[in-house]
Amino acid sequence: MILVNLTRCEKITDQGLISVANLICEKPGFKRIDLNFLNCNQISDKGISILGKSLKEQKSLKSLSLIFESCWNIQENGFENINEALKFLGHLENLNLNLSYVNHVSNNFLKSLAGTLQSSLKTVNLNLFYCSSICDQGLEYLSKGFKRLPLLENISLMFYSDKQLTDQSLIHLTSSFRTLKSLKSLYLTFQGCTKITDLSLINLSESLKQSSNLRKIGLDFSWCGNITNEGLNSLSKSFQRHRFLDNINLNLEGCSKVTDIGLYGLKETLERNSFLQEANLLFLNCKITQKGFEDVIRDLKRIKSLQKLNLSYSSYDGM
Repeated sequence: MILVNLTRCEKITDQGLISVANLICEKPGFKRIDLNFLNCNQISDKGISILGKSLKEQKSLKSLSLIFESCWNIQENGFENINEALKFLGHLENLNLNLSYVNHVSNNFLKSLAGTLQSSLKTVNLNLFYCSSICDQGLEYLSKGFKRLPLLENISLMFYSDKQLTDQSLIHLTSSFRTLKSLKSLYLTFQGCTKITDLSLINLSESLKQSSNLRKIGLDFSWCGNITNEGLNSLSKSFQRHRFLDNINLNLEGCSKVTDIGLYGLKETLERNSFLQEANLLFLNCKITQKGFEDVIRDLKRIKSLQKLNLSYSSYDGM
């Protein structure tokens, strides 16, 4: 196992990354590699290229975590070396890639990544927050990659885009969920995607019908201002079908068209879930009234299985 955490060590250059890559080369047979170079913005394609070559030799690797958040000097071609290395990791079960705030990452990266994902994967965590060049086509590529992962149990995807990502992104992505029979946990963040509407939530709800093993779900559609009660009601019905859900995280902050009516519908669904242990529900800057909040919090507290409840809202007075 190799664990390297150099978070915010801004003086780390390619030479530091090459030293780590050389260490990896010296000892093939690692099961787990975690590298965190968050905000090491002097790292460039040169270091990434050598790291990719070293990873190719770790053919028994089961878990790989690479964090290059805010490493602005790495171009998309640099990350291609990481994708190329994934082709050689036939035993990989867990993959975590954090490339957030790296604007050079685009649809081409997702196309390449999708083609290298191994069928052995059980967990995929992909953080592309503020990668503003990604649009709907990138999500189409990613969905095609997911369809080739029959063992996939855990998915976490993070995106932020004011206008680049639309309902079409979720339509592409959710088409792959229909094939994932082993899915146990799903976390999706599409924060600030103003072109996402109820249609996305309806497609998501429909796509999860076959996911009978789903236990945990986290959805962040905060500041997607075109989401209304209709979308929330569709999600609520989906939660009802998954009666073994024990953990629900839902963030609709800034979805100003969501009202007490949508919150009441969600409450009625959660009341029927006898396995629910934790619920985190964020409705800040929605049209939730104090009465609506008090009614819902009172009734949810009666769920016997519930161990942790967080319901946040900002009162709407109707003005």
